[in-house]
Amino acid sequence: MEQPSSSALTRCTLRTYAKREDAGHARSVLEDHGILAVVEEYFYKHPKSGQRAAGGCSLMVAVADAAAAARLLLTMPPSETAGTMRPPVDPPARSPLRRKIGPRGRQKSSWPIILTAICCSGLGIYWVVRQAIRGSPTLPVPEDNPENIFVREDVNWDGVDDSIREYTPGGQMLNVQEDRDFDGKMDFRWIWQRGQLIYRDRDIDRDGVMDERTTFDAYNEPFYVDLREQGRGPVILRRVYREGVLWKILEDRDADTHFDRIQEFTPEGVIFRDEALEKGSSENGVPKPEALPKGPVSESALPLSPGKTERP
Repeated sequence: MEQPSSSALTRCTLRTYAKREDAGHARSVLEDHGILAVVEEYFYKHPKSGQRAAGGCSLMVAVADAAAAARLLLTMPPSETAGTMRPPVDPPARSPLRRKIGPRGRQKSSWPIILTAICCSGLGIYWVVRQAIRGSPTLPVPEDNPENIFVREDVNWDGVDDSIREYTPGGQMLNVQEDRDFDGKMDFRWIWQRGQLIYRDRDIDRDGVMDERTTFDAYNEPFYVDLREQGRGPVILRRVYREGVLWKILEDRDADTHFDRIQEFTPEGVIFRDEALEKGSSENGVPKPEALPKGPVSESALPLSPGKTERP
């Protein structure tokens, strides 16, 4: 009987993927850094058709290269993960309705149903009016929604999740959290809304609290970045971008909710404005796309005029 090689005995699964293209891309990145990786694809038999179907694949590396490979994979953008998904199973068919044979019985009175409907309608109207007077209460947000799909990964095998991905039941991305320094606290968090990337939070001082929030525009490019001390209080530093290029830097040095200084940059990164701001300056408001100047980036030094941003 042929004995397995020593390299096969020391090989371990680094990450699972739902698509072979994602696993092949990750393997090419590892090989560019001198780490040999193997993609192993899995198949299952469909319970209804009986045909052979793909069920995901695994990216395998040597145990000695596992730590270095895990750090490289964490620098890559999120991809669809196979996780522990099972083959789809069709629900059991419902039995057809059968007509009752025999003499027709006496029809029951509908008054109890009508009275019940009137009572329920009255209670519903009372609840709506009461909530309108008192104000809408804040509903508690469950920590772990059983209707959503969670994919958790322990990259360095220390028993603590290093990556948590949340999907809707339809497979749409909701948020991704990653612990890149393996200290048990999440350092990055991406948030999607209706399939669009909206925010990215970052823990700068590694205390478990997100200090920096990046807001993205409709083109998935940074729009503005806010920095708060301990993730609370007023914004002490704001960087505003235009089409992905740094445009302004606003500073609140005394933390009084008003920016004290502004710096503006050309598309080449040269400062052409550096001055103090007054308390009632319009720069203290939240940036909006309508407040950006029209025209290409080269005209960023022109006066502001209302209008929607457009691609040059």
